[in-house]
Amino acid sequence: MFKTITAFLAASALVASGLQRYDGFSSYRCSVTSEEEKKVVYSMSHLLNVDVIGRFTDSIDVLISKEQVPIYEALKCKVIVEDAQRQMENEDIRLEQSRDLYNNVNSLNDTDVFHKTYHTYDEISSKVRSIASQFPRVVRIASLGRSLLGRDTQVVHITGPSTVAKPTVFIMAGLHAREWIGPAVAVYTIQSLAEKYGVDSRVTALLDKVEIVIAPLTNPDGYIQSWDVDRMWRKNMNDNNGNACKGVDLNRNFDVYWGTQSSNSKCAQDYHGTSAASEPEVKNVQNYVASLKNKIGAIDIHSYGQYLMRPYGWTVAKHPNESKLKQVGDEMVQIIKQTTGAAYSSIRSAELYPVSGASDDWFTVKQNLWGFCFELRDKGLYGFRLPESNILPSGQEIYASIVHYAEFVLENF
Repeated sequence: MFKTITAFLAASALVASGLQRYDGFSSYRCSVTSEEEKKVVYSMSHLLNVDVIGRFTDSIDVLISKEQVPIYEALKCKVIVEDAQRQMENEDIRLEQSRDLYNNVNSLNDTDVFHKTYHTYDEISSKVRSIASQFPRVVRIASLGRSLLGRDTQVVHITGPSTVAKPTVFIMAGLHAREWIGPAVAVYTIQSLAEKYGVDSRVTALLDKVEIVIAPLTNPDGYIQSWDVDRMWRKNMNDNNGNACKGVDLNRNFDVYWGTQSSNSKCAQDYHGTSAASEPEVKNVQNYVASLKNKIGAIDIHSYGQYLMRPYGWTVAKHPNESKLKQVGDEMVQIIKQTTGAAYSSIRSAELYPVSGASDDWFTVKQNLWGFCFELRDKGLYGFRLPESNILPSGQEIYASIVHYAEFVLENF
């Protein structure tokens, strides 16, 4: 058995530099009905350096090579995507078609067209600048700081004109590079808030009382890697002191119970780094959020699974304000349902899986906020390779729920 596992490890290590292909890979879903079954799947995946791509309360999704299939079928896992490479090639076709449409229209100010395709780091940056130029009374661009490779990380302040400091709600996305729907939804939210101020009475009233601060792409280096080299890239671009396995999982690197529910292996997708907040991308978020005055809420946007998660992630213990947190979470998923029909689940983070060093726990524990985390569409059929037709409805549903969240924390925090 040891020789077999060693062979599988060698096969999984053949992640070539350059354009990464996933020939012979499939996505499998492992049903788990107990904590023990979860531990078995997670332990095997850690041992084989398998990418755990999706987590649900009753199942775990993994991306495995054909050599690893017998092991996971023995764990009663079932295939959900037979040919991962073909699915990626289909995604490339869809992306090319949608981007051709966008490029032919060639207008950053056409909201619908912009939000019908995915965009590069440079295009997102340009779009944000365009919004700020269109709506200078309500939109101001600042910088979280520079990424590991020196790229600027934009942060957008949206509020009604005023000389009085207001309570702030912080929203971030793009911490995990391959989750393209997150930055897309963040930019949609920026655009919608800016456009609706002075037009929509509810949004106008909200922004006259609150400043919403949105960082749409907090891991620019990893995001570019997911476009140019490896579509499934998750981490940042730390070279780990020359190790063959690159990158740190930024959502295991925050300075909150760091290292207790994450991996110390540099090859693991949830590698937590050398120390708490060792990565500049995490330091940027922590320093900026800590500097905000009168903070009342924070949300981190991820994918996939269709969950809205409330504190805590590092422990199964309930937050002292669990009743209020559950109330607003339940209301937000109901608003999503009413907006587009999408079914999200409102849960505590630890109900999905225990995690340490995560942004939402840092918001909650270190900044005394009601920190939430979204896992956006879908439920695993496409996963991170979500078709472009989902961008607009995802933006609409999450925007509506964020507006409600901001109103709720303003009144209840």
